[in-house]
Amino acid sequence: ELPLENRLYDDVEYVGYNKNNEISTEDKIYLSSFGEMAHNGFYSFDTLIVEGRTFLRLVAIPRNNIQPNIFALLPSCNNRAFINDVVSQLQ
Repeated sequence: ELPLENRLYDDVEYVGYNKNNEISTEDKIYLSSFGEMAHNGFYSFDTLIVEGRTFLRLVAIPRNNIQPNIFALLPSCNNRAFINDVVSQLQ
């Protein structure tokens, strides 16, 4: 079980959240685990299920050490729509 934290990292970009605006405590708790992963150099995604379809939503990315060829790191997958959805968020 993950502890409930509300820490945001300065070296992480939270996709869809403007750092100049106040982020609610609930959002900080939601973002904390994604931010921790991005702080460690990972692109951090959340899973969404919409009308029976599964999507990944990019939540947090590291500001530093971003892979120049991140697309080469994506796993091969039979579901091209799934991969295209991920790739479109990284561009």
